[in-house]
This record gives sequence, C-alpha cells and structure tokens, in this order.
Amino acid sequence: MAMNRLNESKAIRALVAILVGTAVGFVLPAQAQDKYPSKPVQMITPAAAGNGPDVVIRIVADFLTKLWNEQVLVLNRPGASGLLAANAAQSAVPDGYTLYASNTSSMVVLPVTSKITFDMETAFTPIGIYGEQTMAIAVSPSLGVNTLGELIALAKKKPGEIFYAATTRESLPNYTMQLVMMASGTSMNYVFYSSTSQALTDIAGGRLSVVVDGYAAMTGAIAGGVLKPLAITAAKRLPHLPNVPAASETIPGFSVDAWFPLLAPATTPNAIVQKIGRDLRTVSANKELQEKLGKIGTYTRSMNPEDLPAYINAERGKWLPAIQRVASMPK
Repeated sequence: MAMNRLNESKAIRALVAILVGTAVGFVLPAQAQDKYPSKPVQMITPAAAGNGPDVVIRIVADFLTKLWNEQVLVLNRPGASGLLAANAAQSAVPDGYTLYASNTSSMVVLPVTSKITFDMETAFTPIGIYGEQTMAIAVSPSLGVNTLGELIALAKKKPGEIFYAATTRESLPNYTMQLVMMASGTSMNYVFYSSTSQALTDIAGGRLSVVVDGYAAMTGAIAGGVLKPLAITAAKRLPHLPNVPAASETIPGFSVDAWFPLLAPATTPNAIVQKIGRDLRTVSANKELQEKLGKIGTYTRSMNPEDLPAYINAERGKWLPAIQRVASMPK
C-alpha cells in the first residue's frame, strides 16, 4: 500500500514537471521579447557616413534608442556596391543585436549586378521599412527650364546634348533617370560623379546642367539657389515639399522611390523580430520623427515583417528594366 502511494506520488510529480515545462516553453518566447533589448543594438548600413540614407537611419536609431533605453549604434560599411555591409550583416550572430539597415540598391541591384555568394532573400529575416526617400531631378537655373516637361522638350529638341550627373552607373539616381528617359522617349547623357557635392561644384561652375539624386542630398544646394528642383519621383507631392511637382504630373503613372528595409540575420528568433517590427512601427508613427524625415524628402511606411518580401519583389520588377538597360550599355 505504501509502495502504491510512493509510485502515485512520483507519477504526480512527473506530471507536474511536464506541465510546468510546457508552460515554461510557452512563456520563454514572451520573456525573450520582453527583455529585448538588454544591451546596445548595432545596425550595419551600406551607406557612407553623412549621405542621405545614413542621415535617415541615424534619425530612426535615435528614436529607437529613446524607446528601448538602450543605445542603437549605426555602423557604416560602404563599399563594393553594398556587398561589404551585406556580408557583415548576414554573418552576424542571429540574436537581434546586429541588424541590417539596408537600402534599395542592396536588395534590388546587388543580386543582379554583383558576384554575391549568398541569397539575399534567405540570408535575412525581414522586419520592416524604416523610411522611403524620394529621388529628385534638379537643374542649374542657367539651363532656362522651369519644369520637368520643359526639360523633356529640350531633350527631344537636342537629343544627346544634355548631360546629367548621377553617382555610379549602377546606382538608383542613374536608374531613375534611365526610367524617366524610357518613359518620356528622350535621350540624355550620363556623367559619373563620385559624390553629389562634386556634381554641385560643376553645376555652380556652369559645366553641368542636370543632377539626379535623393532629395536629401540636394537640400542645401536648393536652399542656396544653386539648384532648381523640377520634380520628385514620389507618387504625389509631399506635404513638406508642396511646391515641388511629382514627376507623375508630367509622366502619368511614373513613381519610383528609394526605400530602406530593416532586416535581421536569418534564424533570428521570431519573437525578437516581431518585437523590433512593432517598435519600428511605433517610432515610425511618431510625429516628431515624421517631421524630421519630411524635411529631407523622406517619409515613413508602416509594414509588418510578413509583408516586406512581397514589397521587395514588386520593387525589383519596377527597377529591373533600368538595370538591364544600363547593363547592356558599353562601359
């Protein structure tokens, strides 16, 4: 009888252990995300320090720092058309403390034009988008055009005689202008500049007439009267830039933007990915952050981790014709 009671007691203790273990299994993911982050978080970006995308991620990082009460550090890894940053991010420990603050070129252009040794889609876990930035077409006031329509008309009148500046052949600014020319039936010549500041020097000196880049890179030159913005490439005029027309007002349906996805190394725990995604959406809805980004032609987009892959695939289809066109041109 005593032996039966002993066996019964052991069975009860075993059952309790199983139930407790099961409960802990359900609780741990919640605990993991509640405690995240418990130390500084690093964000690796392919952007060079001080350029448009770098300014955007640093603004967002500041707001996440305040929300998390943990420092968010931005690590610049420019070079090799974004490959250096992608390599560093995909090989990081997948614990949520090293994230990949990527950009359009890295997600869309890099897999097509570079000898990348891993699959960008499977190497990273999507989190969300930390900003979208309009591209802009601007001219020297001395060119004598005041609208995108007038620039297109001049380009048709003088095919191949107008030169535009853009950073590197395989860059969004150059691809943007390629799409504009394809949509408008015009022909203008690309001139390489290693930075927008170099192009602005030639604009001021009268040696160049047209510049294409992210609006953020042109704000100073526009404010100083060195450049006249003709159009932004967002789908419609932006609240902070009400006097700058959208290109779609001249070329119906035209819309391309630079966008900045936040990703984590593959196999990062889903509970942490979801936590970061929610917090990113929280800061993206902050009016103060929206105001700061709006002043540099950037706006936020609330997006769940599950929706980001489809968005990236759709954007790849939008940019691919320009990528293929540039790839077919003699260097």
